[in-house]
Amino acid sequence: MFNKLTSLNNTIKTISQNLFIDPNRCLNFISKYKPCSICTQNCQNNAINIDKDNKLIEIDDSKCSECGVCVTKCPTKTFDFKFYRYYKLISKINEFIVNNKDLIFICKQFYEKNNSLIPHNNLTYLIEIPCTSIIDFTILIHIANNTNKPVTILCDCKNCINSVGNKIFLDNKELAYNFIKNFKDVKLSVEIINDTDYIKNIIGNNNKAKKEIPYLSRRELFGYFRKESINSAKDLLTLFISKKELKENRKILHSKYIPLNRVLLIKNLKAMKLNSKNAIFDTANSIELTSIEIDFNKCSLCRLCYIFCPTGALSEKTIRDEDGKLKKVGINVAINKCIKCGFCIFICPNKAISYNNKLMLDELIN
Repeated sequence: MFNKLTSLNNTIKTISQNLFIDPNRCLNFISKYKPCSICTQNCQNNAINIDKDNKLIEIDDSKCSECGVCVTKCPTKTFDFKFYRYYKLISKINEFIVNNKDLIFICKQFYEKNNSLIPHNNLTYLIEIPCTSIIDFTILIHIANNTNKPVTILCDCKNCINSVGNKIFLDNKELAYNFIKNFKDVKLSVEIINDTDYIKNIIGNNNKAKKEIPYLSRRELFGYFRKESINSAKDLLTLFISKKELKENRKILHSKYIPLNRVLLIKNLKAMKLNSKNAIFDTANSIELTSIEIDFNKCSLCRLCYIFCPTGALSEKTIRDEDGKLKKVGINVAINKCIKCGFCIFICPNKAISYNNKLMLDELIN
C-alpha cells in the first residue's frame, strides 16, 4: 500500500511541472546498479534533479526553458512535453500529409514573438512545436518516407535561449540526410526560416483560400466539447496509470517498453527499400542506433543483460536437448529494438558486450 501511495504522490507532484515524466522508465530506477545522468548532464540550466532514494524526478520550472534536450536525449523516453505530446505531434504531421498540406513548423518562442502577425485561427496552417529539438531523427525519416513535401521550420534559433535544442535538431537533420541516402526513392528537404515576410505570405495565401467556418448546432457543439473532454481526460489519466508499468515488484523483472519513436521508425523502415542489401550506416553520431556485438568466449549466459534490457532487444536463445529440456545456447539480438542505453554493457560482469558503429541496415529492417 505504501508503494502505491508513494508512486501516486510522486505522480501528483509532476502535474504542476512543464514536462510529463514517467519515473518507471528511468534507467536509474530500473536498477540501482545503473547510474544514468544523460538528462542532468545535458540540461543547460541544471533544472533536473533525480532523487534515487524516493524514485522521483523533479523539474525546477524557474530554470527549465523547455528546450527538449531531456525529451530527445533520454533513451527510454522518460520525459515528454506535457502540452506537445510526441504522439499528438505525429498525429498532426500525419493529418497534414494526408491532406497534402505544406509541412510548416513554428516554434513556441518564434510564435510568441510574432503572434501579432499570426491570428490564432491561422495556426491550422502551421504545426506548433515547443522547440526544434522535438523534430527528431525518427520524425524526419517518417516525413521523408511518406511525402515529397519540403519541411519548413519558422524559428529564430540564432537568438534563442535554447541553443542546445537547436544543436540537437541540426545533428538529427544531418544524421537523417546521411541515413536516407541508403534507400530508394526517399528524399528529404529541410529549411529553417526567420523571416516575417514569409509569415505574411503564408497567412495571406491561406486567408484567400480559407472557407467560411460552418455553423454548429447546439448538439454538435456539445458533442465537440464532449469529445475533447474525453481526450483530455485520457491524457490526464496517463499521469496516474501506465498499464503494467506500475507493478510493485520491479526489482528485476520489470516490464519491457519500446519507445514510440522506435515503433514509428520500425514501421517506416519496413516500407523503405535499400539501395543495397550490404548497406552499412555509421552510427557513431547517433544517440539511438547502434549494432551489438557479444563475445561468447567471455559470455557466461548469466542472463543479466536481457533481464535488465528495458526494451527486450536481448533475449535468451534456447534449444531442446535429447531429453526435451530447454538448454541455454546463446543470446538473441533484435537490433531494431536497441535504443543504445548502454545498460547491457554496464551490467555484464564479463565485459562481453560492446557496441559496433557499423550497422548493417538489412539487419535493422529485418
